[in-house]
Amino acid sequence: MKCSISTITIIISFYLDVFKRNYPDPVSRSPPWIRIGVANARRFNQWSAFFTPYRTRWLSYINISFEMERKRSSISKLSSQSDWGTDPLVNREKRKKPTQPAENLEVVQSREKQQQRVNTILISLQETSSVTVDELAEQLRVSVVTIRRDLDLLEQQGLLRRTHGGAVSIEPLFYEPFKKDRSFVAQVERQANEKRRIGRAAAALITAGETIAITPGTTTAEIIRGLPLNSKITVVTNTANIAMELSKRKDISVFVTGGHLHGDWFSLVGPTAIRSLDNMLIHTMFVGADGIDPEWGLSCFSSDEAELNATMVRHARRHIAVVDHTKLNVVANWRICETSTLKTLITDTGATDEMIAPYQKLGIEVLRV
Repeated sequence: MKCSISTITIIISFYLDVFKRNYPDPVSRSPPWIRIGVANARRFNQWSAFFTPYRTRWLSYINISFEMERKRSSISKLSSQSDWGTDPLVNREKRKKPTQPAENLEVVQSREKQQQRVNTILISLQETSSVTVDELAEQLRVSVVTIRRDLDLLEQQGLLRRTHGGAVSIEPLFYEPFKKDRSFVAQVERQANEKRRIGRAAAALITAGETIAITPGTTTAEIIRGLPLNSKITVVTNTANIAMELSKRKDISVFVTGGHLHGDWFSLVGPTAIRSLDNMLIHTMFVGADGIDPEWGLSCFSSDEAELNATMVRHARRHIAVVDHTKLNVVANWRICETSTLKTLITDTGATDEMIAPYQKLGIEVLRV
């Protein structure tokens, strides 16, 4: 027998209607325990309706408190990450590390003043090759005992040699075997004061962080002796003695070209030296020469040195000639570069106006020191 949904619905409705007519209040005819339970349920619903507004307000206060606590915990977590990082192992080690006591301000200031005095002493040694305790005490306005203590410290670091009443700069030991060579001594002592002034003036033109190139010669050797402290420069050279003199300067990077040892002034030449410069950029090149002429240019008596120096010139952006007045208007066999490539010419005060006039006409800045 098949029944539709509508038929079933009519039958259920009929039985429900009959039940309501026969049992209008089923609770009143129920057992006592059912009637008590129903009464308690109705009473509970009445009290629940009475307390509903207060319960809602109380729950809102609780939600606000939980939200504020959550934000406070997130902020503290972010601050702890910024101070200690996100790695728990690292954080644990940092929290275990004891705090270092702050250094006394007077100790820091005293150390800075001593470093300033040391720099001044070294600069004075570069300029004059010797200093006295009395002159330094007067110049720096400190006691003689303080200057002696600074000089002793510099001697312990191998930066000078103490003498009676002062100090002198240290000459590299590799020059000792050549001091009995008359030609070598004559070359070093020739125009020595002028070369020293030229070298200091050239060193003053160097900018921190530059890459500079220095050719062989007694004048160019004075440049590296006047290099400023903590300049963080790179020195490119094909000269063994310059590399040796700079070996104690930790603030300077030295690049040596390599090659065959040639000549009387420790120069390195040859194809190996030339190839080492292929991929190098030089900001400033200091050119020493046996002669300089307005028409012929800078030149020297060695073809190998001229070829290597010319290669350095092609890789450099700024070219500075360092020659004393005895080499002005002198022509040697092999040309290094044309005079027009020079930016600056540094010479000594022995050069007359007539001697430097041709170079000034070419737009070259001439410095007489």
